[in-house]
Amino acid sequence: MYIRSGDPVRTVIKVIGGIVYGVGIGLIILSFASFFLAPYLSLVFGSVFVFIVLGFIATTSGECF
Repeated sequence: MYIRSGDPVRTVIKVIGGIVYGVGIGLIILSFASFFLAPYLSLVFGSVFVFIVLGFIATTSGECF
């Protein structure tokens, strides 16, 4: 009988999903930290929203794995 839980490909996909999820959380934390600690608001708004969007995409795709 074939057992899917011991499949090495499935394990690798779970590890990659966890890494992508961690990167997404890191991007979101970095974007909020740069928003509150940045001295110039004109420099902040470009990178903050890009990091937030990329962070949410990464966490969503990381959860799917």
